[in-house]
Amino acid sequence: MENGSVSFSLGGLRKATVKKRGSNVQVAIREWQQCSDGRIMAGKKGINLSVEEWCALQEHSSQITYGIQKLLRDLLKRKYRDV
Repeated sequence: MENGSVSFSLGGLRKATVKKRGSNVQVAIREWQQCSDGRIMAGKKGINLSVEEWCALQEHSSQITYGIQKLLRDLLKRKYRDV
């Protein structure tokens, strides 16, 4: 926990961080880069979600999971159909 924030690795150099910004709490999802001197710095790609946006995303998690599973099944069908 750094400066009241909590970070979680999403794999590779992607990280989710719950942080306070002013009087708001945000969920930041960012890519990080390793500099030539070995330091890890925040990259340009990322998004900050308000608590309301995070809750809306969570409310749709089952639909998102369904969409992911459907698209993966479709890709697998195509892959093996073309073999």
